[in-house]
Amino acid sequence: MDREMTVTVADQAVRIFMQEGFFSFRAQSNALHRHHCTEVQIIASGRGEYTAEGRRLTVGAGEMLVVPPGLFHASRVYAPGTRHIAFQMLYPVETVRCIALPDGIADQLCAAIERYLAVGSSHRLAPVLAVICAEIVAAQADPTEPIRDRGFLIAEFFAKNYAREATLGELAGRLGLSEKQTARLVRRHTGCGFREMLTRSRLEAARQLMAEGQLSLSEIALEVGYQSYSGFWKAFRAQM
Repeated sequence: MDREMTVTVADQAVRIFMQEGFFSFRAQSNALHRHHCTEVQIIASGRGEYTAEGRRLTVGAGEMLVVPPGLFHASRVYAPGTRHIAFQMLYPVETVRCIALPDGIADQLCAAIERYLAVGSSHRLAPVLAVICAEIVAAQADPTEPIRDRGFLIAEFFAKNYAREATLGELAGRLGLSEKQTARLVRRHTGCGFREMLTRSRLEAARQLMAEGQLSLSEIALEVGYQSYSGFWKAFRAQM
């Protein structure tokens, strides 16, 4: 049975989602996937390698990986004997982050979870875990220093929005520029126009999904934002 618990952190409701077997220390690889909520992976000991935003990330002992909602990611390789905690929570995160935890926190969390598992009441730990992780994420954010690298913001926009009908106007609003200025910046930073870049982002995600081999081509077409298989295949063939 699924469980959902709600706590309050810094005046925000934070929900942590749990399932039977949710707290697992069996580190294993999985296929490229995404969630509707923020995913948190905490490495207590050992090392994990992940794929997210088209790059590989290594998370070591005492570190926490935070993956924003809707972003494709996968667990690739774990060192032998790695212990980790994985869960999802409804908390606003915009970019992938690897955060160094305070000394001993990861081990303490694992030990606490193991104790609760031993008596069959791990769900009681969920509110505490949500509070700790949400506060750690919030402490890493600096709202007074917004990202000003427009090349980064453009790349981030396409990475997050390729699976829907994103518009030039939306990106212009994100950058605080006119659509004409934004179109020029997109071409300068990516070498192509807005629509072409959107297509490229979709097909890049499609290739990753194909490599995983978990979905049919029709399912992949829907996952990356195409309403019909024929439209997807036409775009894919044009990029070959």
